[in-house]
Amino acid sequence: MKKRYLVLTALLMTGLLIAGCTKKPEPEPVVNDPTVTTVTEPDETENKENVQEPEEEKPKETGEEGQNVLDLIDADYMDVSFYIVNLTGVDIGMVACIDPITNEQVNAGGVKAEEVIVLTMEWPIEETVFNFAVYNKLGELVSESKVDITGVTKSVTITLSGDHSLDSVTSEIK
Repeated sequence: MKKRYLVLTALLMTGLLIAGCTKKPEPEPVVNDPTVTTVTEPDETENKENVQEPEEEKPKETGEEGQNVLDLIDADYMDVSFYIVNLTGVDIGMVACIDPITNEQVNAGGVKAEEVIVLTMEWPIEETVFNFAVYNKLGELVSESKVDITGVTKSVTITLSGDHSLDSVTSEIK
């Protein structure tokens, strides 16, 4: 009787093992991943004659001199490179600035001692103040500064200097 029970149990376990191994696991759905795009194909039964492809919208409005309105909007911004030079003798954990278009903080990253990082941003022409903050490696705020960048056309070099601390901030506009 015990032998029959063991044989039936072994057969049942083998069957479950085989059934479990042959089942393919379903892939987990990816949520909020900007690198993944989902493509859906139309159903075969759908009437393809009624499907209309979206037309590309082309701006038809023009400015005073016949320019495209979108070109006029782009003319209010320029690309500005901010060179942040660390001459303090210590590594800076992070430099962050306020994006004048979105009013959100932009993290430029850390700056090692005696090195430079470059932050290139689309900058409104009428904006003349660059707001930035310096954080140590622990994420603690060290300094907040405002630099007048009136007349900038290409780049701004911001030099952070001091003797093992942030003592002064200077800027050069190009």
